[in-house]
Amino acid sequence: MKDERLLELAISGLEAQRDRLEEELAQLRARVRGASKAAAVATARPTKGRKKSSKMSAAAKKTLSEKMKKIWAERRKRKK
Repeated sequence: MKDERLLELAISGLEAQRDRLEEELAQLRARVRGASKAAAVATARPTKGRKKSSKMSAAAKKTLSEKMKKIWAERRKRKK
């Protein structure tokens, strides 16, 4: 159950990061084309109608970080 929550938090964080990156890409593409900032927002990829996810708390980030470190350590151990 706890692992599921961690995965949900990871997905939420990655989706938020993706949204920020898509916005930045749209702005950069608009600059390359010589468009104004308003045009950059207009050409941004439309949202899929999902609600904005809340940002992860510091405690949630730390928990997720610790969990992922443990997972990667186990993978490295199995690989040897």
